[in-house]
Amino acid sequence: MCPGRFPGCPLSPATPWSAASGSSRLGWLDALRGLAALVVVFDHSSYSFMAEFRWELMPEFNTSRYGIMV
Repeated sequence: MCPGRFPGCPLSPATPWSAASGSSRLGWLDALRGLAALVVVFDHSSYSFMAEFRWELMPEFNTSRYGIMV
């Protein structure tokens, strides 16, 4: 039993999560998720700040659908 407060514990607060899990994360998938998050932020902000650009972009690239699908 390891509550996470001791230096020998693999999930201690001093150990970052990525270091505790080793190399099991997929870097390309993390990058794709980051890009999708930025597209969602762009989509939400485009209603107020770039309405005309949004109107022109939507027939070519649906930012709402892309951010959700990824």
